Amino acid sequence: MEPPSEQLVADLESLQLASRRDIAACRTAVRRAARGLPAFDSVWIHCLVAAGKLTPFQAARLENQTTDELKVGSSYILADQIHFDAVLPVFRATETASGRSVFVTRMKVDREDLKEVKSRFERRFAEYRKFTHQNPSLPTEYFINADRGEVDVVSPGLDGQPMTQFLIRRGRVPEDVVRCIAAQVALQMRAFPEGFFHGDLRLANLWLDRKGRVHLANPGVYACLHPFPTIHSLAPKDAYDTMAPERISERSIPDLRSEAYSLGCLLWQMLTGRPPHLVADPLAKLAEHQRSEIVDVREFATDVSEDLARRIRMMTRPDPALRKLKIDELVLVAERGRQSKLERRLKRFVQTFETAAPRMLGERQAPSRKKAVVAAVLLTVIACVVAWNRQHLGFGQLEQLKASTIPAELSPGPLELNEQIAAETEEPELDEHDPNAGTPTVAAEEFPEHVASTEDSNSESIPVLPTPDSDGLVRLTSIGPYRMSELTGGSPIRIVGLTNARSQIVVDQNSGPIVTPHLVLQNVEFIVRDESSSRSQSAGITIRSDQLTCSSCLFRDESGDSRQPLIRLSAEDRSNLNAGRLLLTDCVFLTTKPAISFESPLTTARFENVFANTPASFLTLSAGVVSGFRVPLIVEQSSFSGGGALVEIRAAEGMPAYGLLSIQGNDSVIDVHPERAIVEFIAPPDSLDAEKIAKQVEFSGTGLIIRADRDLVGVRSNGTLAEEGDFESKLTVNGVLSGEFRFEKIDEAAACFPGEERAVFETLPVRDVLTAPGFDSARFCSSNSEL
Repeated sequence: MEPPSEQLVADLESLQLASRRDIAACRTAVRRAARGLPAFDSVWIHCLVAAGKLTPFQAARLENQTTDELKVGSSYILADQIHFDAVLPVFRATETASGRSVFVTRMKVDREDLKEVKSRFERRFAEYRKFTHQNPSLPTEYFINADRGEVDVVSPGLDGQPMTQFLIRRGRVPEDVVRCIAAQVALQMRAFPEGFFHGDLRLANLWLDRKGRVHLANPGVYACLHPFPTIHSLAPKDAYDTMAPERISERSIPDLRSEAYSLGCLLWQMLTGRPPHLVADPLAKLAEHQRSEIVDVREFATDVSEDLARRIRMMTRPDPALRKLKIDELVLVAERGRQSKLERRLKRFVQTFETAAPRMLGERQAPSRKKAVVAAVLLTVIACVVAWNRQHLGFGQLEQLKASTIPAELSPGPLELNEQIAAETEEPELDEHDPNAGTPTVAAEEFPEHVASTEDSNSESIPVLPTPDSDGLVRLTSIGPYRMSELTGGSPIRIVGLTNARSQIVVDQNSGPIVTPHLVLQNVEFIVRDESSSRSQSAGITIRSDQLTCSSCLFRDESGDSRQPLIRLSAEDRSNLNAGRLLLTDCVFLTTKPAISFESPLTTARFENVFANTPASFLTLSAGVVSGFRVPLIVEQSSFSGGGALVEIRAAEGMPAYGLLSIQGNDSVIDVHPERAIVEFIAPPDSLDAEKIAKQVEFSGTGLIIRADRDLVGVRSNGTLAEEGDFESKLTVNGVLSGEFRFEKIDEAAACFPGEERAVFETLPVRDVLTAPGFDSARFCSSNSEL
């Protein structure tokens, strides 16, 4: 096995990224990765990344032999890039001596201007030392590299992200959050020394940390590079969205009026999810700022209040003499400007981004169980004392009781203890004329693997679901079955089954809808039946909720009707920015129906370890995805058999203004019929072309496995797939792998997974992992015991 080159070892040691001992510790991993082939430096670098000694950003610089770009002075090494910009990129760096994390803003400077730029930075850092109010985002030092013509400005590390990242994931920011951000920005601007202004207010310089604090990054830095910007001055790409028009036309330095314009544009952009002027060319965008007034924010965000819209109009007048910005008034726009209250509200906002399916803003945390536990212990002690001293207290003697796990409606009448034991030990006498005589009653908690069938029981005789408690919890205490009933709540509702078996819920044509802001289903089995004499009313699960989360659930269709969807889902409050989220984990769908019909714009979807066997489409988007944004549909370790499409998009009346659906597959298998496609548009063929479809759908990820001869995208009209037209020519496709496989039934299927199928591969595409792709039935069968 070839050792790493001396140049690579020297670079790693000089940058203090890895020692010779660290390199030697990777020999086993390098030998395994090389598999008998020459172990080039790239293999060693890959193994050092896997060992945590290098970041992918550092690895790319080592492979390109541009390690000088990693150095920041003599004390810092770049670790990753946070903000991508051609003029002012932002990096995360590490101090080599202490391991402390910092931020580095790097800017290019003409060599003939280095001397003048250096003097500006000296004056700027002298102004920083005049700050009396603590500001954790103030730069601490700078380094000038004359050979590369670069200036690196070092700032303390922040545990947060720029507002650009929140806006990309969110689309729009609620008004109350924008008010809190505006108040905190005003508080920081008021703390600036007299005559000091930020000069570069834009989304990339507006940071929000996990504690709900707002930070203004790089204050005064851009003015050191271009104190009097012109149309020829290089500026960050997003700076043209908020730059005041007089900064260019009059070549003026930043003042309170230009700061007012930039801050007003920032608030407008956060409320609407887009910049004020949608022009690609920077010069044309500056011209728009100069000649036209920014339209009222309520033209794009109708839910914004008149008070905030009026303030933004006053701040964004093209004529600087007409602008008004009173810092003290701006501080009071949110909750009277109390700093602690502002931070608590923004902290809750940041917490909604901590998971793939964010928590709802109004969702309450689970209450503490400490008081309940203490009360239960006290009641238990009191009951024991009373029971032990019953005769002394004048109570009668207790009768002998027998505990049972049989539901109350099935439990026998009172028996004497000896007679009860004898009745249970005797062999039952079977009546050959009674079809139910040989079916014993099984205790749900004792034998969770045997699930009683509900086919022979009438839904009217089945008890209905319990009502939610004060916390919105519906706790199912037996295996059931239960009959689906109408559930309505203004707060999230959770339906939770047993811990060692999935509780059954029967859904028929009389079942009511579930209406809640957030519905959570855990460890339950839904059985959809249709006992009506006519097929005009089909059974199905109707849910009106902004977010649906399912974990360890089984959905079975026994209705025999394939026309209506198994689950019909629509948003309860379409004005809610969190509406349209779907999260499925460890779920199985066995149906001939379309599995899920989403009748509101989709915002986020994630399918993890999901199995579906349906000849119809799994996910039908009747309203597409949220307009103007890239919406992720993450499919991870899942299997879809039966031949149906993964996604069906309704576009019968032409192409609506939907957003971009990004299908991100990872270790997942989709088997579609030769006359079907992965994504199908329901529309006339002449209404769509490759360019329109490319704006609606893209494929990305690391491993979505399909057959080589299957279509990714198709247009279906009148029940048939259009054969004419090349709909995939301009489609963005990454991470789609082709392989030959089939789904076959397993002879000894697990009881928890009826009709188990497994993907058997004849040719498996080359992948970076060793685990088998597709649905993991063992994980599904054990998931109920992990809740």
